[in-house]
Amino acid sequence: MRLIDLSLPISAASPQPDPPRIRRVSHRQGGLWLGLGAAACRGGNRPWALLRNILRHWLFGQRVTARHFPEGMGLAWEEMRCDTHAGTHLDAPWHFGPLCAGRPAQRGPKCQG
Repeated sequence: MRLIDLSLPISAASPQPDPPRIRRVSHRQGGLWLGLGAAACRGGNRPWALLRNILRHWLFGQRVTARHFPEGMGLAWEEMRCDTHAGTHLDAPWHFGPLCAGRPAQRGPKCQG
């Protein structure tokens, strides 16, 4: 089997009918979100308990913020929403039809026609 490198970065500017949506969280925002996440996880998962814990965190608790991280830089990340054709990918035979070489197509690399 011959593979050809067609690397393509994922970008919100991609010319696609439904381009990827990328939300970036900065290092400073990441410190704040980390503190909120910790507060939200304490003491149950019922909606009222979640709200109560977040309010307690903001009003009375010690907040984790970017200043608690070295050089004021917390955790950063990107959240992406995109379809299966965004960026570089390999299509499974199933993508092109339900059969491969006359047999049911696999959704993974098992079927080689």
